[in-house]
Amino acid sequence: MITQKCRKFFAVFFIVVQICTVSSQSTVDDFISTTNLPNEDKLLKEPEQKENSLSIILSEIQKIQSNTANIELKLKKNDEIIARQNAELENKLRLLKMQVKEVNKANEQLIDYENQNTALNATINIKNEEISKLEKQINENYNERMETEKEHNSKISDLTNRLDECQRELEEKSELSERLYNCETKNNDVSYKLTDTEEYLEYTKSKLRECKTTNGKNYTETENEETPKPLAESLPSFCLNLTAGIHKIQIPKGRVSDVVCDGDGWMIIQRRINGNVDFNRYWQEYEDGFGDLNDEFWFGLHKLHLVTSSAPHRLRILIDGQGASSYNFRIGGAGEMYKLYKIRNYTDDADKYLFFNNDEEKFTTYDRNNGPGYDDRNCANYGYGGWWHSNYCGLNPNSQYDDLNRLVDSDRYGIHQITMMIRPSTNGY
Repeated sequence: MITQKCRKFFAVFFIVVQICTVSSQSTVDDFISTTNLPNEDKLLKEPEQKENSLSIILSEIQKIQSNTANIELKLKKNDEIIARQNAELENKLRLLKMQVKEVNKANEQLIDYENQNTALNATINIKNEEISKLEKQINENYNERMETEKEHNSKISDLTNRLDECQRELEEKSELSERLYNCETKNNDVSYKLTDTEEYLEYTKSKLRECKTTNGKNYTETENEETPKPLAESLPSFCLNLTAGIHKIQIPKGRVSDVVCDGDGWMIIQRRINGNVDFNRYWQEYEDGFGDLNDEFWFGLHKLHLVTSSAPHRLRILIDGQGASSYNFRIGGAGEMYKLYKIRNYTDDADKYLFFNNDEEKFTTYDRNNGPGYDDRNCANYGYGGWWHSNYCGLNPNSQYDDLNRLVDSDRYGIHQITMMIRPSTNGY
């Protein structure tokens, strides 16, 4: 339809152009002469017809112009729509190309994955074969282990029975050991008395020999001569009025012993200087005493019991040569495991070292735990030496020395030397 209107438009336009061309000439006659009109009547009628057709043509031209403008607007809008669609198509084309590239890459990766999967499947098959072999070995080992366990269980049952028998034997031996210990204690007392008797006999024999050679007279012939005293009776019982050094004294129950006196009435019962003597010892050694009286030593629990039970005694402790604490001091006998009786600070000063924060405890060594705790909590098992230990494993005078030549657990005070000494007290217990 648009093509037909365009044709009409161009036809009208051509006629208008012709009219304008004729009007531009000088006269209508010239126009008539130039156009071979047939006759005048016809020409007279034609202007009216032409005017009518011209008005029709002009109205048609106006319609055509209006339609043309509308068509141009629509064409312009269509061009814009086409341009936008072309741009969108180009974008979609670019995206499609990118997607094609990605698909190609994905296909390549898929091919690689397929190759890898093939290799993995081959590896899995190999591993499955190995697993099958291992399962077979495990089953064989399990059967062997079950047989071995049966043998072990049988052996364990036999060992358990033997252990029960040993336990019963141990209990019987423990009773025998206790009885033997009591017998040894009595034997020690007898031995001490026998030693004193032997020393007394030797002393008596020497005096008899002296008497026989005096003025040619025999001891039996001497009249009004004083009978010599036994050795134990002629010795002092304490270090009172004795000079500093080693002396023999009479311990209660007739025993004679070498002791170290300080020259001021104190008898030294323990001395630590440099760690030359190991104080982590057996029960029997602590009971009897050990060490060198000229160096480091422990006097002995049995002798301490005899001395402190015979009369009230005072205990003094020196730290690096300086007086630290003073106590009223007494311990029980072997039957009480040398129990530490209530300690009272003699000077009423604060005991910063806490040597005796365990009143009424029994003496403990690493081979005989008489404390309140189990063996695994026995302080003597941790290198603290024999002492009246409780659950508190603090500093005590019998601790071992550390690498800095200090007593164990004395870091706060740095104790290098320690001395314990006793003498009779006038204040009582």
